[in-house]
Amino acid sequence: GQQRKHEKKHTKKTSFCCTICNKPFYKSSNLKQHEKIHTGDKEFICTLCDKCFSWSGQMKTHQETHTGEKPFGCFKCGKSFSRFDRIKIHNRIHTGEKPFICSQCDKRFTQSSDLKTHQSSHTQVKPFVCPLCDNGYTVSSDLTKHMRIHTGEKPHGCSRCDKTFSFSHQLKLHKRTHTGEKPFTCFQCDKSFSWPHQLKAHQRTHTGDKPFECSQCDKCFAKSDNLKKHKMIHSG
Repeated sequence: GQQRKHEKKHTKKTSFCCTICNKPFYKSSNLKQHEKIHTGDKEFICTLCDKCFSWSGQMKTHQETHTGEKPFGCFKCGKSFSRFDRIKIHNRIHTGEKPFICSQCDKRFTQSSDLKTHQSSHTQVKPFVCPLCDNGYTVSSDLTKHMRIHTGEKPHGCSRCDKTFSFSHQLKLHKRTHTGEKPFTCFQCDKSFSWPHQLKAHQRTHTGDKPFECSQCDKCFAKSDNLKKHKMIHSG
């Protein structure tokens, strides 16, 4: 299957190496394509605007900006995409899937590009330091947002119910209580939810997973609320 095909890549002999960075390749054609990174060779030209690209795939992706063609549609929310790989990434919004994990702090991300951006935060200089908890930030605006945790400032207000929030993403989530939007859908039974944690809790009804364990009698529960109710038995 796919696993065997992948493992062959590691056992296959690499006969072709880049003379500049020593990266190995199985085929001379792959090496030739790679060398364009170093030489800056751009042989593929867009006939609509004369922009040049190193690879044909880059040019095809670029040409979609001219045609506006988006043949891949999401069955859940109707959004359309020009490439199949983009709709696969988009679907993670509905499933809550985050397959890319930071090896340094275990944070999870939907896209590999988001993980790369995050990983740079571990190596970047952070000159803006919080005077209360010593957290560091690369830009002053991030420190300003962080300070709201300490000050309790809530500049983001809901226009429908006057509730206020410290961060814009909190307001965005709150608005779903008014609109009834439910973008997180279970692929096994098509039930939809407003928040990813609701979907995650629901999916346990399919898997039978019970991660919440009572420390006094070892009973396990699928939901944290059920564990809290159970603990009342022990407390009287």
